[in-house]
Formats: sequence, structure tokens, C-alpha cells
Amino acid sequence: MNAVISRLWARTRWLHRVLILILVLGLTGAVQAHRPSDGWLQLTVTNQSVTLQLDLALKDLDAVLGLDTSDDGKLTWGELRRREPDLLEYLTRRLTLTNATERLRLVPEPLRLINHEEVMCASLFFTAEAGAPLTNLTLTYRCLFELDPQHRALIQALWAGALVSGDGPAVSAAGFTALLSPGSPSVTFVNPSVTAGSPAAGATAIQGAGQAFGQFFREGIHHIWTGYDHLLFLAALLLPAVRRRAALAGCADTTLAEAVKGVLLVVTAFTVAHSLTLAVAVFGIARPPSRLIESLIAGSVLVAAVRNLRPVRSPASDGNAAPSRRWIGWEIGIPFGFGLIHGFGFANALGELGLSGAGLIFPLIAFNLGVETGQLAAVAVFLPPVFALRRTVWYRRGLLPVGSALIAVIAAAWLLDRVFALGFMNF
Repeated sequence: MNAVISRLWARTRWLHRVLILILVLGLTGAVQAHRPSDGWLQLTVTNQSVTLQLDLALKDLDAVLGLDTSDDGKLTWGELRRREPDLLEYLTRRLTLTNATERLRLVPEPLRLINHEEVMCASLFFTAEAGAPLTNLTLTYRCLFELDPQHRALIQALWAGALVSGDGPAVSAAGFTALLSPGSPSVTFVNPSVTAGSPAAGATAIQGAGQAFGQFFREGIHHIWTGYDHLLFLAALLLPAVRRRAALAGCADTTLAEAVKGVLLVVTAFTVAHSLTLAVAVFGIARPPSRLIESLIAGSVLVAAVRNLRPVRSPASDGNAAPSRRWIGWEIGIPFGFGLIHGFGFANALGELGLSGAGLIFPLIAFNLGVETGQLAAVAVFLPPVFALRRTVWYRRGLLPVGSALIAVIAAAWLLDRVFALGFMNF
């Protein structure tokens, strides 16, 4: 039966090349279509006033409002200033602040420009005054969701002016973090000084903490499932996992338990490494340029994919067990080393928030747990069918080499795009 399948495979090889080309073009188009956008919000709250800063990428605002009136692909300061009233109207209709039942009026300040990770943004400042002391401040954000369902707004809020409750002492300022998306466009900040010490305040704080944790946890999952670079890297590592360990051990086959063990070693090494550099980056200890990191990530995907195309030698055939141990160290070292690079890539989703110190710990933990959950879910979906096909000619001559070659082609194109800033693979 295997001989018949092999002859059929050889005779239809031209068809496979056509399918590969179609897949490359299709996946490249999907990659180019994925252009996630971000917004950055900073709120400073005092007794009865709020200062709000909103930063949005000029390219995203141009896409939704048509700010480039000359249509020459170059948005000038003059064009932006002429459309400033339209821009403010768009934002104020989609950005609301309420204190309990009172809706606050946002008063804009002159438009400014700011750079976020090599992305030029319009920076808009608003002030708002409340008619009563601020207690429960609700922010609702719906900007750019109609343009990009993947759009996210990262928020930092600081209750800077602590209030005095009765005759008691003032309560120190408190910071809050949140992440808004189309499915979760609102967040409520509770003044810590007004309700400090009350049972209701404790319950509200726990509820708010749980809500914020869920937001960053879901964002971690979302980042993995829409992060084509990380998914391609995982696929390149996992494709040979169901057979490589057995081949290097001189065995005819591998069991499911052995395959799972090998996959867990790979994923654990990758997880530990990117967790380290994610923390290093978001705490500001080291932050390499995003273009360099994205180029290195593309290179790591390319190396992992090309490595799958090389034949696997069995160390057992040499009568020496030492190469097997060296291989285990090499196999763990590859995902660990590249995981260090990918961690800086994950940090791009959090680093622009501008938090400091302890304010980063909570979102970092939640985001990282979400990343790992999404990663394990991807493994759970990927591993069973690949394991079931491991003995077939479709796996040996189809899925493993063709899949690895496809990943290598995409990674090579992405590497060229990032190194030379060509801009044809914007993801």
C-alpha cells in the first residue's frame, strides 16, 4: 500500500508544487491583511477633574477619516491641522467619561504629535471637570473598532489627588491599568480614598482586579492566536516532534507519551526564555529596537523550518549515547535561545503602556499566562493529528517537508521585508 501511495505521490508532484504556490500566496495575503492597531490612553484624576491623553497612529486615523486630502500617501502637518475639527468630532463621539450618572464634557487642547515605537501618532489632550467629587469614573472607548476588529487600547490611570473621607487622613494615590477591545470597551475606576476600608470597597476592588486580569489574560491569548510569527515558529518546532526523538534514539517509532514529553520540553524551554525577556523588556532593563527584534524573530522561524528539511541521523547507530545527550541539549537550546528573542516581541504589546515598577507586575503576569494558555491550546490542536499521521507517507513526504518549506518561504520573505524595511508584509 505504501509503495502505491509513493508512486502516486511522485506522479502528482507537479500538483503539489502548484498547491504550495497557492498556499504561499494565500498565507502571504492573509499576513498582509493582518494589520493590528493600538491606542494608548493615560488618565490623571484629581478631586473633581480629569486629564486624558489619547495617542492614535496617524495611518489608522487617515484610514478611517481620509486625512490625506492630497491623496499622495504623505500626510502633512498642514493636512492634519485642517482636519483637526473632524478628528476631534470623531474622537469625542466615541470616547466618553462618566462620574456615576454624570457625563463629563471633554475639552480638547491643541493637537500634538508623538512617536510610539517608530509609529507616528496624533496625541490629543482633553480635560474634564465634574460637578461633584469623582467616585466611580467610567471610561468607554470605541475608536477605530470599525476599522480594525483587532484594535486594542492600553490604559494607564492614576488617581493623583487623594480625597479625605470624613475626618480621616488622606489616602495615597492609586494606579490602575486596563485594556479595552471591541468585546470589552468600558472600564470603571473607583476612587480609593472615598471608599477605603469599607466592605463594598473591598468587593469592588476584587471585582475590578478580576476584570483587569481577565482583560490582559484574554489579550495574551489573542496575541498568540493572531501572532503569525509565533505560531509559525511553534509549528516549525512541533512538526518533527512526533518522529525526531525516536529517530535520534535509534527507535522505529515513538509513543504518544514520548511525543508529548518532547513537545512539552520544547514548549517549556520556549516559555521560560520568553518569560524572562518579556519581563526584562517591560520593566525597562533592556529594550532592543523593534525592527531588530522582528528581523531576528523572522530569522528564528526560518532557521527552525530549514532545519526540518535536513535528514535526522541516529546517534545509536554510532554506538555512542553521548550525541543523544548533546542533541537533547541542542533541541532545548534552540527554542530557549529563540524564545529569548520572541520575548522582546511579546513585550511590544505591553511596553508602550508606560507603566513603572509594581504597576507592571499584574498585567505582566496576566498577559504571560494568557500567552501560555494560547500556546498550549495551539499545541493541543496541532499535536493529535500530526501524531496520527506520523507513520504515513503523507507526513514523511508531504506534511513535514512541504509544511516546513512553506514556513521557510514565508519566514524568508518576512526577514527580507524587516531587514530592508520594504513594507510588503505588515504584521
